[in-house]
Amino acid sequence: MDLRSIQYFVKVAELGSYTRAAKQANIAQSALSRHILRLEAELGMELFHRTSRGVRLTDAGSRLLERAQRLISDFEETRDQMRALAGTPMGSVSLGVATTLCPIIIPPVVDRLRKEAPKIKLRVVGSVTSQLEESLLQGGLDAAIFSLITPPSVIACQVLCEEQLVLVSPPNSELPLQISGRHLCSIPLTMTDALRRIVEPSLAAAGHTLNVGMALNSSETIRLLVHQGNASTILPCSLVREEHQRGLNTISNVVDPVLERRIAFGSIIGRKPSIAEAEVKRIVQEVVASLKGEGVFRFSGAQLFSRQCDPLAKTLN
Repeated sequence: MDLRSIQYFVKVAELGSYTRAAKQANIAQSALSRHILRLEAELGMELFHRTSRGVRLTDAGSRLLERAQRLISDFEETRDQMRALAGTPMGSVSLGVATTLCPIIIPPVVDRLRKEAPKIKLRVVGSVTSQLEESLLQGGLDAAIFSLITPPSVIACQVLCEEQLVLVSPPNSELPLQISGRHLCSIPLTMTDALRRIVEPSLAAAGHTLNVGMALNSSETIRLLVHQGNASTILPCSLVREEHQRGLNTISNVVDPVLERRIAFGSIIGRKPSIAEAEVKRIVQEVVASLKGEGVFRFSGAQLFSRQCDPLAKTLN
């Protein structure tokens, strides 16, 4: 078995199509087919069932796929480490990022990578924490940045920082700068399932029950509803601070209890990171530390979310 044939086999298996695999691999479909046929002949078994809609793996093909993916990963890691000995880190890194963190962390990370490690190819996958954890377990991601809740025991997590969660209401809302947990739970909220998993235990421990009027698993859509005056919600401080400065929402700091999430960098326990992965992790850590120092993840009252132009805010504070 040669490595190129194995790589083509994995590509066909992942895409479920000879045509799409050939196009992505920039090879003629007939040439790709010959590689697969030689591999099947060498192994003495069929690897794919051909259907009118494409191909699907046989039992033997499914078993080979898992081993082939590990083989390719090991080869690429070894190649990248050998190349890195000669100078600038290089290689591919698949990084999962929680959707509420992507617009905050990824732009400065990409900027740093282009300046400090331009030969690293970064693939970013934005999703919710539960799906990122699943992708890590299945080997689809090298590492992930997510909200730390209760990760599987095989995922090693390093907490990067803690971020305050705030009540986000429509513009010109008459809510005070600070709001208690009891008051918060009297307000019908539109919430994502992911943030409910973080918020509800803290409120329950204080004897309060969240009042969720609508579940909506899109923080971007929820923010648009807030702008329109059609929703209130709880979101991470970093995600809404700029919109607040543009007058698109009203921010209230939740106290008694304070609501927070822990932002963590996770990877599979026992898996040795490549040089490229270690470099990406270093840059992520430094970017988050810098953002933390700038106060991006922390509510700072009227100084950050100024309502000095609104006299009503002073009476309600």
